[in-house]
Order: sequence, then structure tokens, then C-alpha cells
Amino acid sequence: MSGRIEAIYENGMFRPITPVNLPEGTRVFIEADTIQADPEAIIREQLLAEGANPEQVEKIIDNFRQLWSSYDTLTEEQKESLELARLDQKNFFERRP
Repeated sequence: MSGRIEAIYENGMFRPITPVNLPEGTRVFIEADTIQADPEAIIREQLLAEGANPEQVEKIIDNFRQLWSSYDTLTEEQKESLELARLDQKNFFERRP
């Protein structure tokens, strides 16, 4: 089987952008083709793939823009707390039964 899987490298692991249909333990080869990540495009693509309509997508992205622009106004302590919460949330949603 061969095909192309788009993924993001985060925290020492490759994370596919969309679900993959491979059996557990499948060995894959990765060829890196680094591109400038456009967070809005990635979010838009994922939301549309999950069934959101274009109006909903734009509202969500507008909310993210507001959050991203307000990040610079946070203190270092607030940024650290936010990062810890983000990591905790990621671990929560990726827990396996």
C-alpha cells in the first residue's frame, strides 16, 4: 500500500492532519517536505473536513485571530499557565482506554 499522509511534527511525534486508515503497527516511511505552516488554512481544512459549514469556519477562525492577537498582551506567568493548560488538555483528549 502506498499513499501520501500529511502530518505535523509536534512534541517529538508525527501527527496526521486527517484520520488515516492503517492497521496498528503498520510501518511507514516519512519524507519531509517542509512548508510554511499557515494555521488558518490548516484549521479551515480540518473544520471543513469534519463537516462545519463555511460560515461556522469563518466564525471560529475569527475567534482564533482574536485569541492569537491577545496572546502578546499576557504576562509570562499567564503564558506559562496557558501552555500548561494546553498540554493538559492535549493529554486529556489523547488518553486511550
